[in-house]
Amino acid sequence: MELDRVLVMPGDEVRCPQGSMPGFGTYENSEGKIVANQIGYPAIYNKLVCVNPVRGRYIGETSNVIIGRIAQVANKRWKVNVGSPQEAVLHLSAIDLPTGEHRIRSEEDQLHMREYFNYNDLLSAEVQSLTQDGKSMALQTRSNKFGKLKNGMLVKVSPMLVGRMRHHFVQISGVDVIFGRNGWIWVYLAHNAEVEVPLNVRQEIVRVACVIKLLNLAKKVICAESVKEVMDCLKEVLIDEILSKNSLGIVKENAWGIEGEV
Repeated sequence: MELDRVLVMPGDEVRCPQGSMPGFGTYENSEGKIVANQIGYPAIYNKLVCVNPVRGRYIGETSNVIIGRIAQVANKRWKVNVGSPQEAVLHLSAIDLPTGEHRIRSEEDQLHMREYFNYNDLLSAEVQSLTQDGKSMALQTRSNKFGKLKNGMLVKVSPMLVGRMRHHFVQISGVDVIFGRNGWIWVYLAHNAEVEVPLNVRQEIVRVACVIKLLNLAKKVICAESVKEVMDCLKEVLIDEILSKNSLGIVKENAWGIEGEV
């Protein structure tokens, strides 16, 4: 639901009901007021106050967990599509080598870049830094939890509905989920290699993905708690009926769990 149809600028106070919490595009200042950190129009989803950017697309912030797709393999770097007007770049020096070595990258490493990440590969990463003009973001995957994504399904939702969580890597109903702050969510079977996913696990991946899509359609906050609660509410509903008008009505009429930290 939109608040006052007034364009806010970074640093402007966002007028909202008492008890509201800061979400995407906002933060709480030292005086306890919710303030915009980007240009856009304020809106509230459950109790989460967000600022929808004018472009309606993800704007990177340092330390954000995101999911992206390799768009280009270039000299010592990969260009990554993260659904943002900003350019996203992953430098060769910002990844872990398969051997686990910590050293300066060599010409041989450059020759093997397509073995690490190739065109169209999906990956999870962290926003390491932004350029001073804010037009580009540098990513990093120097952690076991980041890297190439396999054995799963990508769901794209509004980035305004995905807040900062305590844990962006969670397990729901026996499958793993990565909540990207850019609105790209990966639902998958965790395994070191690409494997044939068992039918029962594939069905659960689809069920979780459908619940995430349903929350997005209902414009509800998307986090581990809200997905778990809707999963429990719709546990008797067949997979192909989760996105029905009846299910959408149930989700719209209720408030679903919001994590304490956003």
